[in-house]
Amino acid sequence: MRFICDTCGKDYKYKAGLYAHKKHECGKEPSFRCPYCPFRAKYKSGLKAHIISKHANFERFACGSCDKTYKYKHHLKRHEKYECGMEPQFKCPHCDYKAKQKERLKTHVALKLIRKHVCDACGRAYKNKGHLSSHKKYECGVEPQFQCPHCPYRAKQKGSLKSHIGIKHNVMVEGRYACMKCGDKSYKNKKHLKRHQQYECGMEPQFQCPYCPYKAKQKDTLKAHIGFKHFFNAERYPCPGCEKTYKNKCHLRRHQKYECNKEPQFKCPRCPYRAKLRETLRNHIDGILLKGERIFMCDHCEKSYKHKRHLAAHKKYNCGIEPRFKCSLCDYKSKHRYALNGHIASLTTSGMFACSNCNKLYKYKCNLLRHIKYECDKEPQFKCQQCPYRAKRQCSFRRHQAMKHNPFSPVLDRFVNKMYF
Repeated sequence: MRFICDTCGKDYKYKAGLYAHKKHECGKEPSFRCPYCPFRAKYKSGLKAHIISKHANFERFACGSCDKTYKYKHHLKRHEKYECGMEPQFKCPHCDYKAKQKERLKTHVALKLIRKHVCDACGRAYKNKGHLSSHKKYECGVEPQFQCPHCPYRAKQKGSLKSHIGIKHNVMVEGRYACMKCGDKSYKNKKHLKRHQQYECGMEPQFQCPYCPYKAKQKDTLKAHIGFKHFFNAERYPCPGCEKTYKNKCHLRRHQKYECNKEPQFKCPRCPYRAKLRETLRNHIDGILLKGERIFMCDHCEKSYKHKRHLAAHKKYNCGIEPRFKCSLCDYKSKHRYALNGHIASLTTSGMFACSNCNKLYKYKCNLLRHIKYECDKEPQFKCQQCPYRAKRQCSFRRHQAMKHNPFSPVLDRFVNKMYF
């Protein structure tokens, strides 16, 4: 079953694809603007691809016979060996299809062998015979027979009608148990609805953490909190070369292979920055490409954010909302739960990690260890090569380099001048 857009007729294999289409594409103007040219994209991934292809001078491997370029050298070699000026040499044993690459032939053969049931009227192929029977009964040459009770829309399949009602009319379809008190929550199983009504709906959190002021509405949430916050170091894998510990053995191996006493080996193609992990380099490159642009705008106020999750949190807790998290020890109110937890922790120092030298308090042990290693009675050890600036922490040093000495960020420079000069 494919999910069909009732506005433009586009169909998608997954429901998430239809949601994304309705949210960003169908009848919507492109909202992601390129900071270098008038180009606009409907998706953030499209904007990144545009910046990489049009404005980022990354080193690419060009074919000498045609205009194609490749990010990796082995892709260029494969292109020169099998594609460039070559006839397709991989022939399908079941039909006349030919492919230039072995992977494409494998995909073609797999689809041919899997989808064995073919419709005689329209030629569509299906993996299961039941899907073919359903296609002949409801779709092939048949008018849509499932009428929407809220609008003139008709669907050929009952599942398509349910998806239409849920997306367009925001009505819960049959088979789910809706809460009558809050109205907006529904559950697939009846026991989940009972648990919601017993512990969550209009209830105060009743499961108290024995180690900190945190309270949870469900026992499983409290167990997860205790495991993550208070017994996080249980059954962890320590590194013999340093003091770091890891929850998973694969993370320890990655640390020993790339990080522990190793020089950064992943170099940025646009600046002198080097990273120890490939994921860190990707995040760094994304920050350069977007150049600090805040592309997610709030509809009600003038605030903008770099990440979509920050905009969602702003709309949920900040924009036009009164502080709803109240301190039980004083009159303090906060819009965010983490701010309230920090406030309570500052009033009740139990469960905090204190530095034995300067008496500074930290919520997490890793922050205390970092303070002892780099900050407490230590001289700044991260020196900038272009100015006299020194930093005690590597993140502060990197921020200084990105703000003050990055020649590839004119947008960021204007932002810094506006904020600090």
